[in-house]
Amino acid sequence: MVRLRGNLAVRLAIGYGILIITTTIAISGVVYLGTVGVIEHGIDAKVRAISNFLLGEYRVHGVTSLQRQIGTLLTDNIDQDTEVYLLAGPNGNIVGNIAALPDVPADTMTDHEVIRYGRPSLSRVLPSRLADGYTLIVGRDLADLTAIRQLVLRSMLPTSINPPTSGSCFSSRPSNSVFSCKSIGSQYLTFYWNDMGGNPDDKDYNDAEISVSCSGTGTGNTATGVYLSS
Repeated sequence: MVRLRGNLAVRLAIGYGILIITTTIAISGVVYLGTVGVIEHGIDAKVRAISNFLLGEYRVHGVTSLQRQIGTLLTDNIDQDTEVYLLAGPNGNIVGNIAALPDVPADTMTDHEVIRYGRPSLSRVLPSRLADGYTLIVGRDLADLTAIRQLVLRSMLPTSINPPTSGSCFSSRPSNSVFSCKSIGSQYLTFYWNDMGGNPDDKDYNDAEISVSCSGTGTGNTATGVYLSS
């Protein structure tokens, strides 16, 4: 009888554990889709709407009018931090804010690394092939979306390490105090900083919080330049 009750308790514990895990995953999925998913859908819809508008301008008024319209969009002070445009012809770029034509399929929205205003940018781009060798690209920089995605994912994950309590220090150098993208891979690291100021130092580790992640495949061996010592 005791053994039977013991087995039943184990089964109930396992069942409740599975239920909690399943519920947590479901709630996390709803939160993710309700934030990142909604933002992504809005980005895609806006890129397609602008692309359709510019394609209509080209069909009615031709390349010269399309060039002029893109120039207006680039100088209207709207979405300057995120907008991506390029009109390229048979002999090279005509107007736009990215350096080169990305090698992506036409009429397909993809995320691609481009050089935007001289700096690397992960952008969502939608190319359209026009007549006579012209190509139109409309897109959006994804830096803000990436930051939001990481924030949401981070909020779903359990915290792996907490900063020391006020008035104390780490007893030893924490793991990943010196790291490279190869060593951390896709991990998301958070460093808590104490300003080491005041007399005496409060050692409260709430003066700064710096989060670090690596983009791409994370194969670099070079240290990131972020150091945390005891």
